[in-house]
Amino acid sequence: MPNATSAHIGATLRSAREALGTSVEEAAWRTRIRPEYLRALEDERFDACGHLAHARSHLHSYARFLGLDANALVRDYSEQIQHAEPSSIEKLNERVKEEKRPPKPNWLIAGAVAAVLLIAASLTGIVRGPGPRTEPSGNALPTLPGASQPSASAPAVAAAAPANGITLVVVAQGRSWVRVVSDGTLVFEGTITPGASKTFTGTDAVDLTVGNAGVVRLILNGRDLGAPGKAGDVYHARLGPRGPLPAK
Repeated sequence: MPNATSAHIGATLRSAREALGTSVEEAAWRTRIRPEYLRALEDERFDACGHLAHARSHLHSYARFLGLDANALVRDYSEQIQHAEPSSIEKLNERVKEEKRPPKPNWLIAGAVAAVLLIAASLTGIVRGPGPRTEPSGNALPTLPGASQPSASAPAVAAAAPANGITLVVVAQGRSWVRVVSDGTLVFEGTITPGASKTFTGTDAVDLTVGNAGVVRLILNGRDLGAPGKAGDVYHARLGPRGPLPAK
């Protein structure tokens, strides 16, 4: 076995490989080390192998394959790199370690600036004086005397009481079937969907039939009569200007 310490590392590796009659490519295939790394070891370009630990590992494997004293070569390599110029990767690592952390913001100055801006904003408000007060606007209508309070989910509907005659508003809070006969004439027959409302007028009497009466609200001449029944009930009545009339 050749004496690894009697010559340079790279020359020792190359001589051993040539003595075996093995090419770099064949050695790479057998050692599973890339050919460019093996050439770098033979040229003593250890930086090309990456980190120093990678170069040491490749050197140990390559030396064992060539039948050399791997431990002696690695020891020579370790002694050699102690006096060698640091690799580019090592320089980069050292540079990253030596980089200073970004300076901390001066919170004292930032706090003082914020305080000045806050005082300036307060003084501006004092000089200008308080702004005009705005009352919340709403669409709620005043409750008519004698009328029941509508539920929160029901749409607000108002109908002015006529001097003569009948004005009937049917407000659907749910799906309901409605039939209306005004002064003997059929004026509507169909389904009212939730949230919709229908207005009917008459002179003497309005005959009203409502299915699912609990989800319907009636407003007669501006007076809220509320729901004429319970959910699922059928309500039928003859309505005059002042309210229900006796059935014929």
